[in-house]
Amino acid sequence: MDEAIDEGETTMAKRRKRRTRRASNVRRASRRVRRRARRFGKLTGVGNSSALVQLDAMAYGGLRARTSNALSGLTSRIPAGELADELGMGVLNWFIVKNTGGMFRNIAMKGLVVENARVGEFIANRFTPQSSTSKIATSLNPTVF
Repeated sequence: MDEAIDEGETTMAKRRKRRTRRASNVRRASRRVRRRARRFGKLTGVGNSSALVQLDAMAYGGLRARTSNALSGLTSRIPAGELADELGMGVLNWFIVKNTGGMFRNIAMKGLVVENARVGEFIANRFTPQSSTSKIATSLNPTVF
């Protein structure tokens, strides 16, 4: 053995085998709970209950009227008629999404959804004949003359 060292051969020390740690019972249990919640959400269609309360959407709803009033001088110059307010707020939200991050970006994303919904409502009301909706209302409630 000493001769092998003298001839220039190197000996390598044996690698120690590391034991892999198993997940603790707490971690395993929390995974089980999460998995069950996901399955329940998929079956019932409820999904994650934290998605029901959206703070960024609430923040946008609280700030929209004030921001719209502040922008009214600019939006009055937009030649879009009744849609000027929605377009102005949509452009502002788009600008915020493109240039910021974090919670501001999330709030602006919700704002884009709201403004798109308002434009869609305007378009639907504009191109839907009014007489057909009144016929439906009277057929549902026969006491209305």
